[in-house]
Amino acid sequence: MAEEQNKIKELSELETIACAIKDALSDDMITRLSSTLSEGISLVDRITRNEALMRLIRDLDRPENQRFLVSLSAALSASNKDFIATPSNKGSALKMYRLIREPGIYDMLQLLSSFSKHFSSSMHNKKKE
Repeated sequence: MAEEQNKIKELSELETIACAIKDALSDDMITRLSSTLSEGISLVDRITRNEALMRLIRDLDRPENQRFLVSLSAALSASNKDFIATPSNKGSALKMYRLIREPGIYDMLQLLSSFSKHFSSSMHNKKKE
């Protein structure tokens, strides 16, 4: 008997919550929410049907790629601040030489070279298929 009263009390509380939500939401809000949910479901459906995108998502979920993405994000933010703070000027061979000698620049050039090599190889292999 006490269990049934608890269930009735819970249902009453749910009804109160549902009524409060109904009162708080206008027809326009419900329409927008419904449209957003529909578009979200459609987007998830398109994403899950795209094998290449699903592979990319799985690859991005690997810990080493997560670290890469965090580092990339930090580098983009810092680079943007540096770029904005640096006045525009004409380049020269001497400035380029000094730039190349900066810590991390050579490592980044190696990373870009490795990425370019693997990307090019992958693209050429896809042409053959």
